[in-house]
Amino acid sequence: MLYISFLCSDLVKGSVSNVTEASPVPELEIPQDPNRLHRLVSEGDVTGVRDFLAKAASENESNFISSLLEAQNADGQTALHLACRRGSAELVETILDYPEANVDVLDKDGDPPLVFALAAGSHECGCSLIKRNANVTSRLRDGLGPSVAHVCAYHGQPDCMRELLLAGADPNAVDDEGESVLHRAIAKKFTDCALVIVNGGCRSMAISNSKNLTPLHLCVVTWNVSVVKRWVEVATADEIAEAIDIPSPIGTALCMAAASKKDHESEGRDLVQILLTAGADPSAQDSQNGRTALHTAAMTNDVDLVQVILAAGVDVNIRNVHNSIPLHLALARGAKTCVGLLLDAGADCNLQDDDGDNAFHIAAETAKMIRENLDWLVVMLLNPDADIEVRNHRGKTLRDILEGLPREWLSEDLMEALVNRGVHLSPITFDVLDWVKFKRTVTEPKHGWQGAKPNSVGFVQSVPGRDNDDLIVSFCSGEVRVLTSEIVKLIPLDRGQHVQLKGDVNEPRFGWRGQSRDSIGTVLCVDPEDGILRVGFPGASRGWKADPAEMERVEEFKVGDWVRVRPTLTTSKHGLGNVVPGTIGIVYCIRPDSSLLVELSYVQNPWHCEPEEIEHVPPFRIGDRVCVKRSVAEPRYAWGGETHHSVGRISEIENDGLLIIEIPNRPIPWQADPSDMEKVEDFKVGDWVRVKASVSSPKYGWEDITRNSIGVIHSL
Repeated sequence: MLYISFLCSDLVKGSVSNVTEASPVPELEIPQDPNRLHRLVSEGDVTGVRDFLAKAASENESNFISSLLEAQNADGQTALHLACRRGSAELVETILDYPEANVDVLDKDGDPPLVFALAAGSHECGCSLIKRNANVTSRLRDGLGPSVAHVCAYHGQPDCMRELLLAGADPNAVDDEGESVLHRAIAKKFTDCALVIVNGGCRSMAISNSKNLTPLHLCVVTWNVSVVKRWVEVATADEIAEAIDIPSPIGTALCMAAASKKDHESEGRDLVQILLTAGADPSAQDSQNGRTALHTAAMTNDVDLVQVILAAGVDVNIRNVHNSIPLHLALARGAKTCVGLLLDAGADCNLQDDDGDNAFHIAAETAKMIRENLDWLVVMLLNPDADIEVRNHRGKTLRDILEGLPREWLSEDLMEALVNRGVHLSPITFDVLDWVKFKRTVTEPKHGWQGAKPNSVGFVQSVPGRDNDDLIVSFCSGEVRVLTSEIVKLIPLDRGQHVQLKGDVNEPRFGWRGQSRDSIGTVLCVDPEDGILRVGFPGASRGWKADPAEMERVEEFKVGDWVRVRPTLTTSKHGLGNVVPGTIGIVYCIRPDSSLLVELSYVQNPWHCEPEEIEHVPPFRIGDRVCVKRSVAEPRYAWGGETHHSVGRISEIENDGLLIIEIPNRPIPWQADPSDMEKVEDFKVGDWVRVKASVSSPKYGWEDITRNSIGVIHSL
């Protein structure tokens, strides 16, 4: 909620003071009704209360003052309760000047004044009560509920907590819901208060609540590095050993810390380092997927975290419940940077998981989705101990899996690496219109170059007969007769794809004709007979003739990019399925042919598409304030009492872009398709604002403001 001061014709009509003027009590009579005292306290009239009590004391016996101070209003609260609720130390001191005041008097709910002082956040009031020996170990709800320290932790008052602990409050108290004092402070993200508890003799880091979460688990959930760091500094070795490896429903604190959420990777790394240094078990696995911290870090491609874990002495070949090593998961998820790091650290490519797959099997199987894995095969084949003949439990070797991939996906580097290890794939079969080029090992073709060059790219015009290995290939320079053993297949360029000139081309074969090296065009057509491409550029009146050997596809996207299916898309090369144009997702992986797999929150499997069928969109981030777009009548994930006016803050983002949103006064987070949401501008104190033109009636009314009024935010 915003509080806005609107400007008017009189810049300053008058000043408003927060100080309550003392009510004149010229001739106080001895009150027969204690409501007068309650009213003076509620108004914050210190002078009035002081004079009232002084006159009552001077003209009556002690038991009268006692009954006056113990008198309760309709809510069962005494004058001392009301003074503490206001957070007024002066009022509290004034009342406590009288020995008849009961510092532990209870209201009708069983709450003493100290609870009100803590709720008001008044350190001074709390100190005044404690000096009068207020019971700091008392429990609410007839002694069965939370302690006073729990109340203080819930409201996050570090100064008050310090005074309570010094006065003898139990930092290890557990309430009727199984929550320790430390649970309460950490769950509410009151770090300063939690640090006071830890420093004050807390030994409850190993206590599990009703959800089987310890305070240490909550520290990880809330990314509270400061508390964990301080705890390992002050706790004994036995206390650390008792708490550090307790499993939560999703794993130990170490497993939880390694599973870093977006925008919290830095805190996750710090927590992992602290926990490993303190002796956390690196072999502990999360209960959902059976992953250790290193497995999780590797598959999420968190290089820094992998380095932290390896530096702590964790075995690079540590196995999980499925006998997978971190290298297996990194390859399966396309975590290319971590794959290299793990290989350099000594990851064993020959180790097999429960399915009999080693790193070679996994890289080859997933290459259809993750093109970099073909390059990693080349690297791993350089290992002299590589076991490439082993079969998995499906009876397949590396060669068997590679035979099932399109031959144009396999680079010359990979083919040579295989041959060097004695692996020979079946001969390539060629079809008419295949894109081909000479092998780089060919120095002199059998039939000569015939006008072509070593790097020329052409199109197959005719295929050989049964007793003939000759092909006719159309290059820019004309038709050439070649042997099937002299050429390799290439991934073709296709109509509609975005292309640009290769970086090593100094002068295009057919000239620049108004274009530059940075120009990006669209393939208009492929002319296989003439061996050329026609490329369209913005503003050009006709297609640009290009040598296919000089052009390459533009890399527009990378894994993790936020993208939108083009709203104008009516058909897709690989099919739309249930995908709706205009919806938003995240790039999951890039295939060897440069097509993409995009994760969308509302479809079960990633959508296969071409880069030209999607476009970049600004990413959502944790902490963004969002609301449902006005153009969305019914969000994909149904309303739960929200409206277009409801504004929430993104607390989590799933891998497929699904937004988890916390909305004020909503008991549980709401999930939303990013396509349905838009960011809401963040306001800050001092911003100049006015009512939106689209708002017909403000939620809290117009009061004396008009549509043309301009104001300044003075509080949030």
